[in-house]
Amino acid sequence: MLVLGACGTDGSSGGAESDASHGNPDSGPVGVPGEGDSQGPGGDPSDTAGEVIAGSGEGDSQGPGGDPSDTAGGAIAGPGDGDFVIAPPYIPAPETLPNDQVPVGVLSDFTMDSADSLVFPVDVATGQPFNRAVSVYVPSQYVAGTAAPFMVVQDGITFFAGTMVPVLDNLIAAGELPAMVAIFVEPGPDGGTPDGERSFEYDSVSEAYVNFVEQELLPRVEAETGVQLTDDPEGRGAMGGSSGGAAAFTMGWHRPDSFRRILTISGSFCDLQPNTAHPAGAWEYHDHLIAETVLQPLRVTLLVSENDLNWNSDESTRRDWEAANRAMAAALAAKGYAYRFVFAEGADHVDWNVLQTTLPDTLRWLWQGYPAS
Repeated sequence: MLVLGACGTDGSSGGAESDASHGNPDSGPVGVPGEGDSQGPGGDPSDTAGEVIAGSGEGDSQGPGGDPSDTAGGAIAGPGDGDFVIAPPYIPAPETLPNDQVPVGVLSDFTMDSADSLVFPVDVATGQPFNRAVSVYVPSQYVAGTAAPFMVVQDGITFFAGTMVPVLDNLIAAGELPAMVAIFVEPGPDGGTPDGERSFEYDSVSEAYVNFVEQELLPRVEAETGVQLTDDPEGRGAMGGSSGGAAAFTMGWHRPDSFRRILTISGSFCDLQPNTAHPAGAWEYHDHLIAETVLQPLRVTLLVSENDLNWNSDESTRRDWEAANRAMAAALAAKGYAYRFVFAEGADHVDWNVLQTTLPDTLRWLWQGYPAS
């Protein structure tokens, strides 16, 4: 049974430290959720899956006038901001299933040669050029010559396209999302460690990756597909899991004039890519950057799991994914951001079952305020 309840942001939890099978922070969706408190805080064992148990202190988990018996829309009903807890079993939301009663979007594929890039010309680990795969979803409702809202999805083909495409088809057809394009883009080679090109692109706190997106990826998408992408930052989003989640936040952080809707799943807000300007890497976001920087016009979703990664056998490494995401939520709340933090009990790093349960409602929340199709 899924439940929703208040979740603290003080960094405390009952989460277990990751075992050796979670050694790669960016190995993608892993595992089956373990056992959790199926009722959640104050839960009633007679409640059905997906019901709202309690709102968070930051917002109304049922939305204005919400009905706590309303199970539509998956784990998290309504537009509430703030901190939430969900628990297993995690059942895919119906919107994740293909529906032959709705119009189906089109996927177009192409490859980018890094030798043509001014931002990331070679793999930092090998010094060699590489190919980057891109797949672009265009909804059937797109009108040629109009400027489409869109999301850039890190690790998109590998991690998210299979689940996200039917969700977009269903929610766009229902008028719950705009007729938006999804750009599923792969990183450079992983290498399985922070020494690889993928971590260099995604985990570095700098403008490099968003510059690549703006200057090289988006123009290529328009040239390949004939779609016009909006310049309105309110119509531009970014998402990803693990290091891809950190990249999505960095895109918005450095270019809020270009990207404002940010979705992170087990985001790597940890010390993986120290540089001269940011010696603690993405850990610095929640450590001081958010607090010390003027409020940015961002809308941010953070999802982290009870059994997420933790490399902090030496605490000075600052590589505890749950603690980092809790601290991100606390920092965003203190500064006054529009944010939603979801803690998934009994789940793992970038947990595929949790993603399938929560993605439709997360996208509804993320795109609030933008005209639907």
